Amino acid sequence: MKKMNTILLILALLNLQCNTEADPEIDQENPFRMEYFNLAYASESNTQKLDIYLPVMVLEKNPVVVLIHGGAWRVGDKSNFRTNARWSEVVDTLRSRGYAVVPINYRLSGEAKFPAQIYDVKASIRWIKANAENYKIDSERIGVWGQSAGGHLAALAGVSENIEVLEDFAQGNENVSSSIQAVVDWYGPTDFLKMDSMTIAQGCATANHSLANSGESELIGFPIESRSDLVALANPITYITEVCPPFLIEHGLNDCTVPFGQGQLLYESLLPVLGSEHVKLNLLQNSGHGNGLFTEIATVENVIDFLDAYLK
Repeated sequence: MKKMNTILLILALLNLQCNTEADPEIDQENPFRMEYFNLAYASESNTQKLDIYLPVMVLEKNPVVVLIHGGAWRVGDKSNFRTNARWSEVVDTLRSRGYAVVPINYRLSGEAKFPAQIYDVKASIRWIKANAENYKIDSERIGVWGQSAGGHLAALAGVSENIEVLEDFAQGNENVSSSIQAVVDWYGPTDFLKMDSMTIAQGCATANHSLANSGESELIGFPIESRSDLVALANPITYITEVCPPFLIEHGLNDCTVPFGQGQLLYESLLPVLGSEHVKLNLLQNSGHGNGLFTEIATVENVIDFLDAYLK
């Protein structure tokens, strides 16, 4: 399967021009490029950029997977989906399965505090929809897939349709909805105030999420135990309603960076609202924070099977 996917991608790239520079406008003389880099979806920060990888076989309207990188909300870049061999393979597999893939950047906590990060995610979704026709994207078939901190933002994007406190329309395309049709949350945090107790209960050596310099504290701008109101604002469970899209949550049972109880907590909160048909939890044996089974192509294929159920 991997070899065939690679062959298909190479053939497509030989027949279609690849754009490797920032290009916010379609070139009318050559509108069928396969890749676009560093497109600005908002103008407040130079960080607010995205890339677009069209599928191997381009249709008039292609379903979309938005990829959100991790890094404790303070480091990371969308370029990782191109330069990291493992994630490049994920992108290639998605493209071979008929998806346009859109990795995004968002303002990190050193630049802006929460909720700037979810503002950016939702602004990027609105931009994708507003520009869907130019890039042969189907604005009604959008899934979001995030890892770690990106998993947290993907979950928030999924639960916050019509939640104005998590939407900054000043970022652009204010008349476009940021609703999405599917969420994949890979080992993302949910309730920051429960992370240390879950880490200890799991038998991990250290539990440091409540420290003033933790990723969670730096995200909200205060030690998390001093601002339960901001922690609640960042908690996806706060916003769950029956309009939430389907969720796939996957977490490693050996994860001591984000304890698996965080994924379990989100699942248990979504389950009575969405039902077992529309929310799935996979706890992966012998897997930590993004390693183990998360590195296997079979795990990626299972995720895409989930996306296929709701985006095709």
